[in-house]
Amino acid sequence: MSTHPARAAPTPPGSVLSHLAHPDGDGDGDGDGDVLLLTKEVTTNAQGFFDERITVPWDKLVSGLRRAGADLARLASVQVRAEMVPLPLEPAAQLSSAEPPQPQPQPQSHPTQLSPPLAYPIPPAPSLRVISDIDDTVKHTGVLLGAKQVFHNVFVRHLDELVLDGVAQWYREMEAWGLGFHYVVRAPWALL
Repeated sequence: MSTHPARAAPTPPGSVLSHLAHPDGDGDGDGDGDVLLLTKEVTTNAQGFFDERITVPWDKLVSGLRRAGADLARLASVQVRAEMVPLPLEPAAQLSSAEPPQPQPQPQSHPTQLSPPLAYPIPPAPSLRVISDIDDTVKHTGVLLGAKQVFHNVFVRHLDELVLDGVAQWYREMEAWGLGFHYVVRAPWALL
């Protein structure tokens, strides 16, 4: 899951806790009844920006939703909140014993800030998948007519003369129904 920035302006350098949760379903967005799926800590860069990719392990997603009584099949979105936590204050540098201690200015700490919840839709997974070694361009090669005919059909004749009618439309219809496709290829990866 790739997320959009939680804030438009940079934050002071510090830690950011990203909270990923399944909404509680009441639509108020307050996060009180949310199912916490993941918390990840990242550190902002010198300019105060951060960019993080959040991945929830499948077993953690399923177990978290089951504990909360939520149905995984009905999971349509997740909420992300970023909590900006300032870095801890660094202690003053140790001075030599010959010099008297002088008061050091204390760096200002920034208060913890919580972003508003950002909802990210999760596309539904197709329930059916097609595993195929062909794509939507199926043509008649004439294998039963011998090697010369196959060579002629594959390398000499124009593709429009050999394409089997309806196959491309059939593949487009299956895709419109929500089917997923996996293509199996025996060719070396360098040829793809």
